[in-house]
Amino acid sequence: MEKQPSTPLGLTAIGTVASPLLVGLHTHSQSVPGIASWFIDGYHDAWQPPIGFCDNTGKAAAPLNFRRKGTRPAYRTEPDNSTIDALVRILRKSRSILFITGAGVSAESGIPTYRGIGGLYNVDTTEDGVAIEEALSASMLADNPALTWKYLAQIGMAVQGARHNRAHEVIAEMESRFHRVWTLTQNVDGFHRTAGSKNLIEAHGNVHSLSCTKCKYKESLDEFDSIAIPPKCPRCGALVRPDVVLFGELIDGPGVEHLQNELQNGFDIVFSIGTTSVFPYIQAPIYMAKSAGNVTVEINPSETTVSHVVDYRLAMPAGAALDEIWTRYQAANNS
Repeated sequence: MEKQPSTPLGLTAIGTVASPLLVGLHTHSQSVPGIASWFIDGYHDAWQPPIGFCDNTGKAAAPLNFRRKGTRPAYRTEPDNSTIDALVRILRKSRSILFITGAGVSAESGIPTYRGIGGLYNVDTTEDGVAIEEALSASMLADNPALTWKYLAQIGMAVQGARHNRAHEVIAEMESRFHRVWTLTQNVDGFHRTAGSKNLIEAHGNVHSLSCTKCKYKESLDEFDSIAIPPKCPRCGALVRPDVVLFGELIDGPGVEHLQNELQNGFDIVFSIGTTSVFPYIQAPIYMAKSAGNVTVEINPSETTVSHVVDYRLAMPAGAALDEIWTRYQAANNS
């Protein structure tokens, strides 16, 4: 099999407690030792994911926040022809594909990354004197829902008016052309759905989907600038919240179970696109594919925690890379 070599980079790891609410998950909270040791220093043949993709406290497994030493390298904007052609040849023989998507995919739609909404998340504390991780936590929602909803509404307004991009479109188009295609996304913007993807696992939820905390009332919300803070259920008057994973909450439900089932079936090729892959359950499909001898691909302008693991790497923006792969695939099939 053709493989493009990749070189591991010197990275500084800082253990952090975090929840996967948003795109671009880089946090600055208390260190917790030992919870991610199984996915550091390469993959292991005997690797097993933690139960429910959580750590042994039952909470969402914490990431490592990786910081590159030195300056950020430039990335390609022109196609990497040899790698793209190799991927086209592999795709022509493939029946099943898994796409793992993160902040970099939505960033091309103009969605700011986790610490980029108006500069709010670039500081240690919010204007209310608490860390953003605390403001967006399950405990704060219970104690001070107005404060949590203040920042949830800012997230919603950051997404408001934006739309899916070419990367989302290509993934949706590929879903209809291959025997089995699934997308695991960390993003809460809903763009994969609007682009047409149906086999979708939204690991961190969808900011547009709201639910009552007491009764079964649900609604879909596209406009956040006029929402009452905190919003109340029109049926029972209880608090309404978005269906996203807040800090300190479990990542569970049918989506996780479905992901585990699909991973057990295996995929011929796994793409990691626009994600730094700091969370264990996001890295898991890459390591499982490697253990099974299947093909792994990363599309990301910057090198990440899985760059030294994957078989192929494209240092390109997601939309440009996927469009080029898909265009050449279609041309090869029609020749």
